Amino acid sequence: IISTVVYLYFRTSGTTPRINSALLEDARMTNKQLEESLEKAHQQLNANEQLIESLRQQLQQRDNEFEQNLIRLKAQTTGGDSRTNLQENIDMIRLQRDLRDKSDELRRFQTQCTNFESQNRSLQVTNAELLKEIDRLDRQIKDEQQRALQLRTELRNGSRSNTVIHEISST
Repeated sequence: IISTVVYLYFRTSGTTPRINSALLEDARMTNKQLEESLEKAHQQLNANEQLIESLRQQLQQRDNEFEQNLIRLKAQTTGGDSRTNLQENIDMIRLQRDLRDKSDELRRFQTQCTNFESQNRSLQVTNAELLKEIDRLDRQIKDEQQRALQLRTELRNGSRSNTVIHEISST
């Protein structure tokens, strides 16, 4: 590169250079070293670009795997939620059915209880009436017994009187 520049300089100026061959050889060696350094830098740059591309591909692959795992986990979570919700709904339906059955049974018991209470009140009224009737009949029996006792007493007194009258009349 330097020799080309020197050559072009002298060519355009119209003079011919008187360059020492050692200096020319130094310039060529420096030029060759610079070209080799440049070639190594290009090779290193290419290697680094390939490494960067490889790392980008790996990163992209990991991102894709991460996204797939995330989608799969969300699906599992959502699926789990659906299964959980489904089970909760089934349990809720069972509980509602049990509640309805228990409510029906409670209504039957309440109806029976109401019927029993009504029958009990009716029996209490009938019992009270029967107790009154028993009291009345008991008083009536006592009255009849009292009257029978009086009549027996009168009959005895009357029989004695008749006996006395009969004895008096017979005498």
